[in-house]
Formats: sequence, C-alpha cells, structure tokens
Amino acid sequence: MNKKLISIAAGVLSAGILSADGGCGLSALSLDATIGFDSEYVYRGHKLDQQVIAPGIKVGASLFDQGELYFGNKNFLSTNSSDYNKHDFSIGFSHELTEIFTVDVGFTHHVWKNLRKAVDKKSGWDGIAKKIGVKKHGNEIYMGFVTDVLLSPSLYYNYDFTWKRHNLEGGVDYLYDLSSFGINGFAVDISVKLGFDRTQKPFGMKKDIATDLLKAFDTKKSYWYYGTGADLVYTFNENVKIRTGVKFEGLNKKKAWVYRGHKNLCWFSASFDCSC
Repeated sequence: MNKKLISIAAGVLSAGILSADGGCGLSALSLDATIGFDSEYVYRGHKLDQQVIAPGIKVGASLFDQGELYFGNKNFLSTNSSDYNKHDFSIGFSHELTEIFTVDVGFTHHVWKNLRKAVDKKSGWDGIAKKIGVKKHGNEIYMGFVTDVLLSPSLYYNYDFTWKRHNLEGGVDYLYDLSSFGINGFAVDISVKLGFDRTQKPFGMKKDIATDLLKAFDTKKSYWYYGTGADLVYTFNENVKIRTGVKFEGLNKKKAWVYRGHKNLCWFSASFDCSC
C-alpha cells in the first residue's frame, strides 16, 4: 500500500482517538482529517477512473484573531491504476466578514504525477504527451463565499494558471437531524451543486496544439456540470463521524472535452471524518 496513504491513515486514526478523549491538547490549532472512498473518480464533471480512495488532512490556526490560516492536503488514489492519481496541496485563509458571511481565499498546487503516462496510453503514442506539452503540475487560486444560513449556500471561483482554466461552482447543503424520530446520532445530508468550467489548455498542453485538437475532435472548451448527493451521517461525538451515501454528477453536453462516454454518473461513497 502506498506509504503516503498509510501515514495519512495513521494520522486520521490518531486524530480520532485524541478527539474521542475530548481534545487534542492544542487549543491554538484545529485539525480536520478524512478517509473517503468513491466507486467512481469524478472531478468537476470529468470521470477519470473508478474506485478511488481519498485521504486528506487540514490544519488551521487563528491568525491575529482575524481569521484562520490553514494548510491542507487531499489525495485521490485510484484502486485500478495510478495513471490519474492526484495530490492537492493548499494554503488558504478564511475570515468571517459577518456572522453570516465567510470569505475563503487560497492557493492549490495540483500534482498529477503520472498524467503524461495516462495521455500516452490513451493516445497509443509513447512520448506524445511530453511533445504536446502536457504538464504534471498545476497552480490554482481560489476565492469563495460561504454562508451560515438555511441550506448553507456557497460560491467558489477557481483559476488554474497552468491549464488556463476558469471554474465557477455554487452549491447548497442541508443536514436533517433524525433525532426527532428517535434515531439518535443519525442525520441525512443532502447537497446540490452547479458548476461552469472553461479550459483553454486541457492537461496544460501547449495552447496552439490544444486549440487544434479541440477543433479536430469537435469538442468544446467550456461546459456546465451539475450534481447532487445524499448521505446518511452517524456522529459518534462532536469530533468523529462516518457517512455513506450516493452521488450523482452530469454534464450538459457530450461535446465537452471532458466527455468520456458517460454524460451522467451515479456512484456510492463513504468516509470517516474527524476533527479537533
């Protein structure tokens, strides 16, 4: 098993044990950790593979009582092939503008270690990915607004300098506590999202080559994607919870460059989450 996955898993389990005892002993820091599993690997409407394990961790600290400075790492590790494995490293700052609105800004470094190999395999030409300029790294900035009202609406804008990629995604989320039915500890989490994506340089390839390829295959730079999810959540205590459910995500058109024979996808997901 991947050494990184083992170390992250150990961190998650340790955090869960510490939180179950009532705290981390580090009042100045916050920790969120997760290990997730999805039967489909989908990223912004783009199916990359099947069966992905997604461990992640986020560490935050109060900055002069003005907000939270945080560092995060999220990994998408396919159980079938490492070709589209993805590792995200983020640094950001969130600040409560009011009791309702929170602004979140930051930077994410994407790592697709085997992306060139994946492109070569898909095209059938060894070395073609390097020639057309496919990048194994991407650099993205983001800015979002999160609200603490009914349905918790949020809106994020992301821009990837490497892929020349604009992404706008909004969503709502509603958590319904089932304790009123005598089912203590359980809740149903319903979420809906809508996103728009426009990419001038898919996979970071050279712009002129990307333009020619998009024209040659009659594909579009931009597309809309939409999705929803329903999870059953069980909360052990204020720090530890597990969830399992189904997700759905789709594209508005088959000519989108991310289309791979699946316009709409439905899959199973589960995760173990802890925080302190």
